[in-house]
Amino acid sequence: MKKHLLIVLALIVMVLSFSSCGHEHAWSEWTTTKEATCGEDGEQMRTCECGETEKQVIPALKASEGLEFERHSDGTYLVTGIGTCADTDLVIPPVYNGEPVTGIGDSAFRDCSSLTSIVIPDSVTSIDEAAFYGCSSLTSVVIPDGVTSIGGWTFQHCSGLTSIVIPDGVTGIGYSAFRGCSSLTSVVIPESVTSIDGYAFYNCSGLTSVVIPDGVTSIGDYAFSNCDSVTSIVIPDSVIGIGSSVFRGCNVLKNVQFSGLVAEWKEISFGDLWNYNTGDYTVTCTDGIIAKDGTVTYNHI
Repeated sequence: MKKHLLIVLALIVMVLSFSSCGHEHAWSEWTTTKEATCGEDGEQMRTCECGETEKQVIPALKASEGLEFERHSDGTYLVTGIGTCADTDLVIPPVYNGEPVTGIGDSAFRDCSSLTSIVIPDSVTSIDEAAFYGCSSLTSVVIPDGVTSIGGWTFQHCSGLTSIVIPDGVTGIGYSAFRGCSSLTSVVIPESVTSIDGYAFYNCSGLTSVVIPDGVTSIGDYAFSNCDSVTSIVIPDSVIGIGSSVFRGCNVLKNVQFSGLVAEWKEISFGDLWNYNTGDYTVTCTDGIIAKDGTVTYNHI
């Protein structure tokens, strides 16, 4: 009976591997079209050279158990700690005790060095101070679109973190938020951000370029200090203040692109030693180029 069943299954696989036009499918790799979340299936798809497509369900993620929660006065919940959970791939549930989980509390997963990945549900709108401080095995994080604030020290010393996408809606990047994320090679800062606090990306030695979006008005002290692989920086003309030692130790910095005029660059309030021990960079403005020593070469009209 068992042998007969195996033969039937093999025949079904053979039939499915051929299209209605009689040829064997040459499928592409599976591509995820919808990420699975906690409580909701995802989907992946592949395409044959003949144009036929095939879809497959990605099962919903199972929420991690044993986490600690705290109830807010409005009935919603905050994740406050790892509790008895031993998962290395953490899935924070969107609902606890029938109510939404809307935040991740101070130091909730601090020094959980075994965590390798974290799924944060769309219900979360705030990530508090030091929430993932010292999660040194964490490699990537997707912050949900609903998050509006990232507290200080949130991802400090997450030395394995290689990429981070900060969603539209976040207005500020907190003090030391990504300090010491030495493997971070790219970061996308949305245009909703208006301020970057001190030490935000201090000692992110893997970063090679920085794009500060339009709308940012101030960059805090030491924000990008010791980012010693950064070669280029884009700064918008909305910036009116650059703090002390902001780019200190960016010793291979070559190109600074400023979207305003030379006169507007000179009107920025610069802190002490903001460009100490940087590379021999030039600032390219819309009407000229400024050398590190302050020499200006204006564009020919």
